[in-house]
Amino acid sequence: MAIRIRTYLTALLLIAAVGLSLFGIPALYVRQEVATQPALTDRLTNALQTKQVRSVAAQEAADGLIAAGATDLLTVRPLLVPAIEAFLGSQVVESATRLAARDAYEVIINRRDSSLVLDLGTASTELAVALRSISPKVARAVPADVDAPVLSIDEKEPALVAVRRFAELRSVGLVLPLAALATFAIAIAIAPRRRLALAWAGAGLAFAGGILAVTLAIAKALTVRSATEGIGRPDLDVDSAVKALWDAMLGDLGSWAISMIVVGGVTVIVGGAVISPSGIAGWLRKVATRVLRPRPVRAERAVRGAVAALVGLGLILDPIMAVRILLIGTGILVLFWGLAELTAAMEVRGQTAGRAPGLSKGRLALIVSGAALAIGAATVAAAAVTTGRETPPEAFAAPVAGCMGSKDYCGLRLNEVAIPATHNSFSAAEQPGWYFANQRFGIADQLADGIRGFLLDFHLGVRASNGRVRTDLEGEEQDRNRVAKSLSPQQLALAERLAGRLGAGDFSGRREVYLCHSVCELGAHKATDELKLIADFLKRNPGEIVTIFAEPYAKPAVIEKTFEEAGLLPYVARLDRNKPLPTLGEMVKSGERLVVFTERDGGSPDWYLDGFSFVQDTPLGATNAGQLRCTRNRGSADSPLLLINHWIDTFPPRPSANRTIADRFLSRRVEECAAARKIAPNLIAVDFYDQSGVVAVAAERNARAAQALKQAITAGE
Repeated sequence: MAIRIRTYLTALLLIAAVGLSLFGIPALYVRQEVATQPALTDRLTNALQTKQVRSVAAQEAADGLIAAGATDLLTVRPLLVPAIEAFLGSQVVESATRLAARDAYEVIINRRDSSLVLDLGTASTELAVALRSISPKVARAVPADVDAPVLSIDEKEPALVAVRRFAELRSVGLVLPLAALATFAIAIAIAPRRRLALAWAGAGLAFAGGILAVTLAIAKALTVRSATEGIGRPDLDVDSAVKALWDAMLGDLGSWAISMIVVGGVTVIVGGAVISPSGIAGWLRKVATRVLRPRPVRAERAVRGAVAALVGLGLILDPIMAVRILLIGTGILVLFWGLAELTAAMEVRGQTAGRAPGLSKGRLALIVSGAALAIGAATVAAAAVTTGRETPPEAFAAPVAGCMGSKDYCGLRLNEVAIPATHNSFSAAEQPGWYFANQRFGIADQLADGIRGFLLDFHLGVRASNGRVRTDLEGEEQDRNRVAKSLSPQQLALAERLAGRLGAGDFSGRREVYLCHSVCELGAHKATDELKLIADFLKRNPGEIVTIFAEPYAKPAVIEKTFEEAGLLPYVARLDRNKPLPTLGEMVKSGERLVVFTERDGGSPDWYLDGFSFVQDTPLGATNAGQLRCTRNRGSADSPLLLINHWIDTFPPRPSANRTIADRFLSRRVEECAAARKIAPNLIAVDFYDQSGVVAVAAERNARAAQALKQAITAGE
């Protein structure tokens, strides 16, 4: 009876010791490696100096400078970001980062402030000096007194809350590990079979290490997911930056977990509770025989299928991680084998290990292999969570009732509706690779913000071996391309410097359609990728109508194939120039909710509409507000739709200049053009739409048009 009581008590103490280890090791790590000012300063400084974090920090700092007043830096953002990134790796910034990291200690550990903000501080002055290497004009645009933030975390952010909760463990950083050690010692001391208890203590420690490793993998995945949800910024590799921050702060804890597994395994071997080397070989032969048996029983087949599916899933989701797990497992097996050999060599012939009655070698092997399989399955599942991050929520609005957001608009004809539109819609500063952009945000954001008209330039290009897209002037038939007359010598020189000789280079790659402004060397997006955003928006929003006005440098058949690949052909509208244009309600009911105009080659296919047969527009090329006119430029006097070109045409495009013609100015001009042309304005195209007020101006006109229609219907009754 006494032996049985001691056995049960030993088991309970071992379970308690495993639990204490599971919490005590992380607590000790926090106390020693995170919760002291020097340790936290070093880790945070190292994190902010990694390439992944510097890349995101540079983009955030650039946006901070722009938001602080240097708005014209927006058009040279692709030049600004790499310069700031290089600057963030300098010794000056490292010193400033250490000072900021010390402040972060007060925020994270002592909770002195409500949020964590790291900025450039006194390094802003040196930043202006560094930017002169790009352009003196760019450097002069940087506000002298701005502290551009490189990291900002609100107090309610899950990441900061988690770190603070984790930091609270420092108070028990010594108590829990010592308690775990003492509990292990007591359990072994009172055990009827101390060597066996030592082996089970090792197994428990290894189990705790495995649980800790899996928990860290899952916590890392959830933290990355929480930090990156809803970002919607293809240029921001927040995923990699958050992983780098995690690795800098908690990566070594993963190594501690692996050490627990190794130490536990060694303890198991030393305890003598593992099968002998010959037993291992026999067990492996038995497993191989069962796995490879031609006609296994149903249970074995189920197990074999489950294991195979698990391995296959791991190979699909993360081949590198799966191979690493396989190699680690093999390494552990070899380690066990070697230690067992050493233990067997040290044992006296005929000596037997004390084992509890009823615990056979086969049963112990089954338990050990089952635990290993469970830990392996959990690790693969963690890898799946880490790599299979859900796509961030769509930026698009949920389906709405009515037409273009209101049932009142369904009775309006297409030529009676004001459509907020963007000029060079694809040329977005916050998307990678765009020099001298006309918009800040890309097409997905524009759709989410209410833009429904897009002026797009379709060019032929080839992606060169260096990753840049080269304009295929020969493929475009150079007389179709307006490079020579549309770009200034300054623009051409810049394009030459950025990407080599225009139209020259390795054109052995696949010729594809890109959205570019005059030349693809200054920025390019694959046309199908951008058009798919519109197709997805139309699919998700059955009441919305979108208009594209194409400036094509590719033939109609090529454009048609591009629209087909993007999934847009089910939505294209076929309009008859000789009949009244359809109402929005009719377009929604028919499903033909994408109107495509083209500047040239319209008519075939039948949805590729001759733009300036349907549309008349206002003059282009205004370099100041006083030059904006309402006179007819292209199209004919009886063209039913009016396109108002409303932007300041300077090089580079300047947000500050376009802000002077926004909001009330835009509203007045729309009314003036409506009165002067005796036609309702339809497409209202702007640069830097987010500062223009174009969505509000269009909504105001549409509300008035819907009210007038309602009054006319009432009067007719």
